[in-house]
Amino acid sequence: MGGNRFNGSIPSSIGRLRGLKLLNLSYNSISGEIPHELGQLEELQELSLAGNKISGGIPNSLGNLLKLNQIDLSRNKLVGEIPISFGNLQNLLYMDLSSNQLNGSIPMEILNLPTLSNVLNLSMNFLSGSIPQVGRLVSVASIDFSSNKLYGGIPSSFSNCLSLEKIVFWPGISCQVPFQRLFGNVKGLETLDLSSNQLSGTIPIELQNLHVLKLLNLSYNDLEGAIPSGGVFQNLTAVHLDGNRKLCLHFPCMPHGHGRRNHSKTRQCKSIDPQLLSLIFHDDPSEGPNPQLYCLDAIVGVAISCTADNPDDALALEMLYAN
Repeated sequence: MGGNRFNGSIPSSIGRLRGLKLLNLSYNSISGEIPHELGQLEELQELSLAGNKISGGIPNSLGNLLKLNQIDLSRNKLVGEIPISFGNLQNLLYMDLSSNQLNGSIPMEILNLPTLSNVLNLSMNFLSGSIPQVGRLVSVASIDFSSNKLYGGIPSSFSNCLSLEKIVFWPGISCQVPFQRLFGNVKGLETLDLSSNQLSGTIPIELQNLHVLKLLNLSYNDLEGAIPSGGVFQNLTAVHLDGNRKLCLHFPCMPHGHGRRNHSKTRQCKSIDPQLLSLIFHDDPSEGPNPQLYCLDAIVGVAISCTADNPDDALALEMLYAN
């Protein structure tokens, strides 16, 4: 019954449908609260109420649905905490509670569901506190905790989630351990989004060994040092590094010994405008100067800054073209 124009609330009498195995009321105009009588549907395997106007809290009684393998309550107006009774859902494969107004911390109980192997999406809520250890949640393919109020580090136990294909954590997360140890062995990872966090240090070179990685977003952190050149870093449309002012490339700002652009080798590109990164990336300096770099001011009339040994010594592109 999903995708219709049903309105009104879910009647409490729905609890009488004891043999019901699937309840899909998603993408209607249903309002009101989730009746606690839903917890009486002991044969229910799939519950989808996404995309409605349902308000109130999530009833603890939903933890009685022991045969449930999919629950989708996303895109509603649900408030309150995630019930710890969800830890009883030992057959659950898929959980999406995103785009609500849930608060409180992430219950450790849902990170101990050994069967949760498809999706765990808690994004776009008001969840707070630190991320607990994943416990027995080692088979999940997609985790999205983005757009909450989480803080602190990514627990080292996430390195045990070897089936992960997608990880989205932002904002406010930092790394308690180098994140190559967290994700370097997750060989099936396709999406890694750690943008707008507090990651520091260098970009782990191990990330270029994740050969199926299609999207890497590390923008708006405090990363520094050289950008790796292999793997996903060869496809600059798949890599987002904006807002990391201390990142640099391996080659000097201007190649040494090219006419009037003969500048000291000590002038290294320690800070590069990330919006121009895709234009000036040059993997092999031995192939000669990148002509796109020299044409930037003529084509788009912008400046690129290269910070010398003294961070205050900024060289605008116009200065590099001066006598």
